[in-house]
Amino acid sequence: MAPIKLLVGIPTLNRADQLKNTLHSILRNTVLPQKIIIVDQSENEKTKHIVNYFREKLNIEYLNVNYKGLTKARNEILSYAKDFDVVTFLDDDVELDKNYFEEIVKAFQEDKNLAGCQGFIENQGGIKGFLFRLAEGMPLTGSPKVTNCFVNTYPFFPPSRPVISEWLSGCNMSYRVDYIEKEKFNENFILYGLGEDLEFSYRLFVSGKRLLMLPSARLKHIPSGLKRLPSRVAVMMRLAYRRYMIAKYRSQVDMLFQEYVEWCRRTFRIHRIVRPQLWKSMMKTIEEVLNELKSHFDMIDKGDLNSVNSLILKEVSM
Repeated sequence: MAPIKLLVGIPTLNRADQLKNTLHSILRNTVLPQKIIIVDQSENEKTKHIVNYFREKLNIEYLNVNYKGLTKARNEILSYAKDFDVVTFLDDDVELDKNYFEEIVKAFQEDKNLAGCQGFIENQGGIKGFLFRLAEGMPLTGSPKVTNCFVNTYPFFPPSRPVISEWLSGCNMSYRVDYIEKEKFNENFILYGLGEDLEFSYRLFVSGKRLLMLPSARLKHIPSGLKRLPSRVAVMMRLAYRRYMIAKYRSQVDMLFQEYVEWCRRTFRIHRIVRPQLWKSMMKTIEEVLNELKSHFDMIDKGDLNSVNSLILKEVSM
């Protein structure tokens, strides 16, 4: 089999310690990428110092940029991908199993029709996620799917074999470069772009591209504990961008969006007993955000996120 030239791209923002752990896990892999691109949006030089340490052992290109935005950083990585066969996007806070890249490369070598794949996140969900799935009657196994109201599902337990995936998680998603050479991440998903990975990968899936989850490519996604945005802004982004996707790919937009909102409310149901004040606060935030977004629905449904993004940026600056 012909060797696969692998590019790894990691956008990062003020997470030098987490990035250090991620790079250590890459270094421990049985197969190493030909190149790693770090797109650093940090406000200090800590990340640069970490990268310089690893440059003796890994082929790293460091890009220090003066913008903030996950989708813009991903597109910058794509601009370097034309000389490679596969590009893998990683979050800066993942820990890869030592065979992770070996399994990714093998999948692309053995399946010439494979456009993209992801590994299995071993620590996703936790006990709260497990209980929520049981309460909702959601399957604990199976394949990643996108429901009618654009809830993106993920198996709690790994499948026994590679399975078709309707979307890929942005913390670890790999694409065959030839299949995405005309694609870009949607830069209208601003800041850390909640749902940008879903929008990009589902766009490929509905166009007929083959996407897989590989249970043999394991990793952990380690939450950093750093709040990217206030919860109000995060709720605003989640609801606005999800409505955008519903309007783009579905009919009966109002009905399906309401179903998605109800699903969001139910995700906090476990807090109603154990953390009632948090539950009340989140229910209030959802209602307030919905009221603010209503005047932007027409523009969102037409695929125009400019007005709602102005609202999001205004909230961030407050």
